[in-house]
Amino acid sequence: MDSRRSAFRRIAIYAAVVGVAFGVLALTGNIPSSDEVRDFGDDLGPLAGVLFVPLFVAVNFLITWPILAGAAGLMFGTAAGTPLVLIGVVLASLAHAGVTHLSYRDMALGTAIGAAPKVFAYTALGGNLGDLTSPEALVAIGLLVVLAVVGALVVRRQIRASPSPREAPGTPRPASGRPPG
Repeated sequence: MDSRRSAFRRIAIYAAVVGVAFGVLALTGNIPSSDEVRDFGDDLGPLAGVLFVPLFVAVNFLITWPILAGAAGLMFGTAAGTPLVLIGVVLASLAHAGVTHLSYRDMALGTAIGAAPKVFAYTALGGNLGDLTSPEALVAIGLLVVLAVVGALVVRRQIRASPSPREAPGTPRPASGRPPG
């Protein structure tokens, strides 16, 4: 239980540090507007796409990837941003590959297949930030809702199918108050 408590403590500290950093940026006015982000990407020209993927992989450890996907949609649009983000997500997952026993190929393929719908949705939302009633944004919102509902149903099914802690194999039976025998 101590390792679990220390893990929660580390997560809380990380969240606090990131929250304070974003708070300071917001209070000092250093969070760029959507127009400033677009202008920055336009100023980089073709170099923007080349620089985005390694920057995505590096920054992914500090900023959650849906925010980065939205930024890609804002900078490059949905059509160009989606493949850039998908490449970034796959490479970021491979940077974590020491945590799992999966091969790099399996990890890359699984991440690409599993992340593709969400990558499209978040990139499309970022690309249509100014008009969330556009058909592209509505499809993205609908896709995220469907993914959330399906995910909740899968989790519900798994919870119902798994044995309760009292029924789990290897769990000692509760004392009945009677001597064994």
